[in-house]
Amino acid sequence: MWGRSLSKLSQLKQDAYQAGKKRNWDEAVALYERILEVDKNNPTVINEMGDLCLKAGKTPQAVRHFLSAAAKYRQTGLLNNGVAIYKKILRYDAQNLNAHWYLAETRSNQGLIVEGEIHAIHFIEGSEKISGELREIFLKRCVKMLELYSNCEQILTRLVLIFNTYEMKLESSRSTLLHASVAWDTGREDEARELAAPVIENCLEIRNYPEFQRWQKRVDPEAAKREDSDYGAVELGEAAGETAPEVAPPVAEPVAAVPATEAAPVVEPAPAVEVETPVAETPPPTPEVLADMPANDGAITIDDTGNTDFDELIAAAADVLDDKSDTTATGDAGEGTVDKVEDTTTADEGPKIDLLAEILAEDTDLLADSESSQLESITREIGAQVGGEGGENDPESLFNTGTVYLEMGMYDQAWEAFAKVVKSGDTAFVLRAREMWGVALQQAGRHGEAVEVLRQGLAEAVEGQARIGMLYNIGKSCEEADRPDEARAAYEEIRLSAPGYLDVEQRLESLATV
Repeated sequence: MWGRSLSKLSQLKQDAYQAGKKRNWDEAVALYERILEVDKNNPTVINEMGDLCLKAGKTPQAVRHFLSAAAKYRQTGLLNNGVAIYKKILRYDAQNLNAHWYLAETRSNQGLIVEGEIHAIHFIEGSEKISGELREIFLKRCVKMLELYSNCEQILTRLVLIFNTYEMKLESSRSTLLHASVAWDTGREDEARELAAPVIENCLEIRNYPEFQRWQKRVDPEAAKREDSDYGAVELGEAAGETAPEVAPPVAEPVAAVPATEAAPVVEPAPAVEVETPVAETPPPTPEVLADMPANDGAITIDDTGNTDFDELIAAAADVLDDKSDTTATGDAGEGTVDKVEDTTTADEGPKIDLLAEILAEDTDLLADSESSQLESITREIGAQVGGEGGENDPESLFNTGTVYLEMGMYDQAWEAFAKVVKSGDTAFVLRAREMWGVALQQAGRHGEAVEVLRQGLAEAVEGQARIGMLYNIGKSCEEADRPDEARAAYEEIRLSAPGYLDVEQRLESLATV
């Protein structure tokens, strides 16, 4: 059965390849639908199906396949794969709330706060499109924002409006107290008290939430210390000396043994297919893991917008970078890192077919005579096709280009693009580019330079979430550069203004032994 399945997949891929050579995209899509019937949980195949749908002019179907592929990558922990696909979705559906939400969540957890804020605001501003049963999902994600972006005033003020609209008094109070704490931290104490007073007076249950404790530590640090020292204390009075009567433990009812014949059937794993994935953090999941995944991804909305054609560059670039892995600078795996998936599939007999790499790259001029000329061609094409409309020196275009380089592991090209954005002085992009510049250097293993770049960003980000993101990445680079005192100082500042931020407490505990 296994051999027959592999043979069937191989034949279907050959047929799809021939259909693509003839530009018969509808036939290629139909063949890939049959491939998905056999290998329905493989996110790489689903992603390829989305690319073919784009070629066939079926953008809504393509977006649905991309959402499904990204969801399966998330479920197996391949976050950077998911990030790359969500960004691809936004090129064709700029207002897709699902993509904005997961980019906001993932980037916050990775410490890329400035970029994450942009997606979070897009997500919140899409509230007008939400209705019916999807509203509950949307509001749950808004509540999650209180943890992810507790220091971003733009997000907090928007959340207050949403919670008030849906009469969520407690959540509105929590958002307002967080806003008050941020105002206090930035020297606006009178404004902070005005925000906090009505909340504390009219919502008594807010005292049971961490947002209230955070506020108390600002207005009355001594009281907060007393509360912390009393936490978990037990008073022992005279009654404590009395011995409680012994109570016999309840007798557990016998549990009937399950006959061996009723054991769960063993599911034969789905066959793996030799496919190319544009990005990955670790080797792909086993068929056993994929077989248990749900088929849908819980998308909120799908609109039909966009018509660009850029993804063939990713596939072609991945091949070049894989061959040049000995000479390309790499850093530790972390935020913004994109590695090539190692193919562990044993191919069926016959010629190997890399369907999308051949079909989609056919219209490009990436076939150069040498690896270096191929890489130059790739970087030139990326710069020409990504981002804004103002040409290669347009800040938006440069920022998007740098982001693509970073996702592909091209760290030198990435930091050079972000550096140009910073030098442009465009206030809409400078802070975001400064943070990403530092991250690109960090991923390239150039931690000393990363610290220098990010410290310059601290002078520009004097408050708020952007500063916290800069500090977090400074701390990480200082750790790698064996500068524990500087790392500790950065984390201590984060702990003071944003308690519980990511893994700061664990990092401080680790540094305490250094």
